[in-house]
Amino acid sequence: MSPDGFSRPFDEKAEGFVRAEAIGAIFIQRKTDAKRIYATIVGSCVNNDGFKTQGSSFPSRALQEQLMREIFTQTDVNPNEIGFVEAHATGTITGDCEEVSAIDAVFCENRDQPLLIGSVKSNMGHAEAASAFASLFKVLLTFENRKIPPNINLTTLRTDIDAFKEGRIKVVTEPEDLKGNFISMNSFGIG
Repeated sequence: MSPDGFSRPFDEKAEGFVRAEAIGAIFIQRKTDAKRIYATIVGSCVNNDGFKTQGSSFPSRALQEQLMREIFTQTDVNPNEIGFVEAHATGTITGDCEEVSAIDAVFCENRDQPLLIGSVKSNMGHAEAASAFASLFKVLLTFENRKIPPNINLTTLRTDIDAFKEGRIKVVTEPEDLKGNFISMNSFGIG
């Protein structure tokens, strides 16, 4: 838990997350039956990284990377076509580093522009069991408005994450136009 009461994904001062409350529901139906289409789910994958000596809350960079590569293989979507990644990013020291490193390895191999990244948790905190809904609703609003909402509470970008230092990944801190037609979303649970 953040001692200062702020969620600071990707920030040097990140010391944990703040809890948030959320509830959500989605209605998924066939495209042919829909009266309105907010977005199309191109693919979805899940994994379980099992027992780790570091503990159940320690994310596995290697298994995140493996899962991300799997989804792109299954969907025939090129990671370079992704205009934005809505990361899980809770503002924990280890979690954000592991996740961004996996995203960097998969999305930034042959990219000619920095990958845009963000986390709704900077704006509202961590809704825990409903956090994926909050991320999904941010993704839908991004598609609807063709604008990526900014992360707040980002004062100093972490210097221990190579993808930030070397300019391959950029955290959205001002509203930005969405480029392309694909957004990738990453969401975790406790192992």
